[in-house]
Amino acid sequence: EADVVIAEGYKSSSVHKIEVWRSGMDNELLCKSGNLEEDLYLAVVSDSESLNVAVPTFHFGQLDLFDCLSDLVESRILKSKNIS
Repeated sequence: EADVVIAEGYKSSSVHKIEVWRSGMDNELLCKSGNLEEDLYLAVVSDSESLNVAVPTFHFGQLDLFDCLSDLVESRILKSKNIS
């Protein structure tokens, strides 16, 4: 049994997401305002320092990146479902 499964892809599915976005790519952020499923996005991890999004942003080079992401998932998903 698992409380959390981390998988790549599933852009169109109705599950919570952490978007990974590189500024050098020629694509827009999926979590930008106006996206029908924007409430499913928990955060963005990027190489950019200045993103205009309504979710927490983290930098690829952040030393405590995985600690921050696990705390975010725990507080936003696991605790809301009373899973410990």
